[in-house]
Amino acid sequence: MFKKKADAILDIGSEYMRLVVLNKSGKEAVISAYAKHMYSGFQDGEFLCPDEIYPAMKRLIESIYLRFKTRIKSLVVTIPGEFICTVDKNVEKDIDNFVKQKDINEIFAIGNTYHNHNNFEVLNIEGIYFKTNKNPKRLIDPIGEECDSIAAKVAYTLSERYFTDTIRQAANALKIKVKFVSAIVPQIKYISKKYMIDTFQDAIFIDLGYLNTTLAYFMGERLVDIKTFSIGGASAAADITLVKEIPYGHSYKLYKKLNLNIQPKEEDSYHIHSDKENFSYDISTINAIVEERIYNLGAHILDAINNMGVHVEKDTPVFLSGCSICLNRGVKEILEACIGNKIEIVSQELFDNDTTENLSIVSLINEY
Repeated sequence: MFKKKADAILDIGSEYMRLVVLNKSGKEAVISAYAKHMYSGFQDGEFLCPDEIYPAMKRLIESIYLRFKTRIKSLVVTIPGEFICTVDKNVEKDIDNFVKQKDINEIFAIGNTYHNHNNFEVLNIEGIYFKTNKNPKRLIDPIGEECDSIAAKVAYTLSERYFTDTIRQAANALKIKVKFVSAIVPQIKYISKKYMIDTFQDAIFIDLGYLNTTLAYFMGERLVDIKTFSIGGASAAADITLVKEIPYGHSYKLYKKLNLNIQPKEEDSYHIHSDKENFSYDISTINAIVEERIYNLGAHILDAINNMGVHVEKDTPVFLSGCSICLNRGVKEILEACIGNKIEIVSQELFDNDTTENLSIVSLINEY
């Protein structure tokens, strides 16, 4: 049988790797194949089991080949916020009469001190805004402006070489070409368009992952700063295991059932099924454990926002997406209380499943 060759997206999260094969249909990209694989993930800037990366990628690629008769020829690999940082620089340049594209390129090059850097490589360079000596207003596109000099605030999005080297090594062994993109940037662009964020409007995106949480401060569609810390949805499940001294598999199933909004009676319980047995756990106790963790998460989110130097006003848009705990009742409300602002949950439908876990893939498909 004829075997198709195709490009694909490899979305690397802290719980799953997901492989999406795309075909062009006119101007749109259409999903033609999909597979996912649970693995150990990453935390504190490292893969927990680096030796898993190659077998996990190989298994996904073989699954696509066997189920959909498609060979993967190249991969667009998303880099999680855990392995991303941003550096903003103020750059100035003299201009000969009018600003030209080559002037913008030179401004970006002046601040790019990361060629052959030992620890980082540049993923993206973007002008947050520009000002000329003849126009004090902030500009997004200064090309054509008449002036003698221009000043720019430029954001350099960097990836840790540890991540890209690890994935490249596995991809080379599989004889597949890879291109790297930030997982966060397509998501904030998608959010900005969907919720009509103004060009110079500040906004916050909280990507609540399974093992970690990433905060992105963005202006319009432009990433300004990013912070990550090692608390995620799984932290709540781990707390249940530690306090109740029960298997993590039980805690994981309880974590999926959580409803922090209910006022349980003393006899109310969560019921789960595991290893052909039924188990019951007191709702009040489980909810109390998880609530403490969510308040702790909220405190870390507020600290991260403050460390980014963002002054969140009452009308500053704050968006939440990521792992399934985002949709558990009561979680959003606790986080809102912690940061003193309303939060908009961003979910997206994929394969008839509308959940926050789909945003990273759907947003990148829109960029394809």
